[in-house]
Amino acid sequence: MPATYAETLVNYVGEQRDFTWSLLEAESLTAPLPVPNEAELHSYYDENNDKFMLPDTKMITYALLTPDAMIDEVEVPEEELRAEYDARADVYNQPERRLVERLVFPDQETADQAAAALEVGGTRFRNLVEDRGLTLADIDLGDVGRLELDAAGEGVFSAAVGEVVGPLPTPLGPALFRVNGVLPAQAIAFEDARGDLQEELALARAVRAVEARAQDLDDQLAGGATLEQLADETKMTLGSIAWHADSSEDIAAYVDFREAARNLQAGDFAKIQQLEDGSIFAMRLDEELPARVNPFEDALEDVRATLSMEQTLAALTTQAEALVPTLDGAVGFEAAGLDAVIETDQRRNAFITNTPAGFMSDVFDMEIGEIRVLPNEDSVVIVRLDAINPASDAAENVALLSQLGAQMDQALAQDLFTIYADDVVRRAEPQIDQRALQAVHVNFP
Repeated sequence: MPATYAETLVNYVGEQRDFTWSLLEAESLTAPLPVPNEAELHSYYDENNDKFMLPDTKMITYALLTPDAMIDEVEVPEEELRAEYDARADVYNQPERRLVERLVFPDQETADQAAAALEVGGTRFRNLVEDRGLTLADIDLGDVGRLELDAAGEGVFSAAVGEVVGPLPTPLGPALFRVNGVLPAQAIAFEDARGDLQEELALARAVRAVEARAQDLDDQLAGGATLEQLADETKMTLGSIAWHADSSEDIAAYVDFREAARNLQAGDFAKIQQLEDGSIFAMRLDEELPARVNPFEDALEDVRATLSMEQTLAALTTQAEALVPTLDGAVGFEAAGLDAVIETDQRRNAFITNTPAGFMSDVFDMEIGEIRVLPNEDSVVIVRLDAINPASDAAENVALLSQLGAQMDQALAQDLFTIYADDVVRRAEPQIDQRALQAVHVNFP
């Protein structure tokens, strides 16, 4: 049986577990932890250098030119701003709209009966929708204008929010409409939109200005100019970064820069490259640093945090293990002063928040009444297995087994056909007559 099917059977149809568990965090400690002095921190650092490693790093100098740096050099004519405003008239000037649901019926008689049921029968609009085998999402028109509703527009726009109107005529047949909201008309004058338009169009022009500078800057680099000279003589800005595979700050937030830095080698000539927002840059590899231990002074905060976490976890584990003998019986957790969480009928693939990785696997390895202390990254879980529930033969499980069986049969049939087809092709040793193929192609118009 393929692993995927076996896992599905175990996860969804197999045994289930009842268990009680409690989470102990740093706040649960009964005694404060001692504060390590610098000598203890240094000793821990020396004994655990592997926890404070710096990755392979490329020391890179780069020059960057962004569209923002060119904004002050571009001007957007007034007529261009007005033309763009006119082109977006439907955005800046919108008529009143309605949030509407529409339930269409096959004929007028059926529609009239549905409307009557709403008025005198106490039927809800949702019931009418479900009776047609639909959901509210199926009939949602979103926000629409009066003209979009054709002949039904007047009736819908005269209705109050929450009201159902109709039957009203539509191209699909008579329909009932429910109004869910009113969006008032919107009119934004040119003067109010001018600032946003100016900023948007100026930025677009600045992007083109950067593109226009790219070739000249690239020529200067090819002619021997340095990144420092470009930064001094143009609007490019000079920067540096200690880049590694996980860098994502500053210029390394750009995907294109990260890819270029990954491929950068010693001796590569600087060249102009483009970023996804229209900026351009050039880079130089100054030095490559192999993986190395972060100096103690730079790693001090990480050393303190890591040691504190380990001490906290050890103290919590000791505290939890001391409580284990007191946790037998139905009220053991409460009597020990723990906040008990009772889980029932949990399957192997269940996700329990705040528990460590592999938690459910540990639970399924336990015997009834067994208690375990399971460490997490910065907390400890105490868990007691209360019951093992046999696999259920409920209808949904039977249906799932049937579905899995059908899928297995289909997969097996497909595999057999693939093996047979491959074998036929291999034994037939087909060959292509290229001259005959070319002769046929020549006759094509």
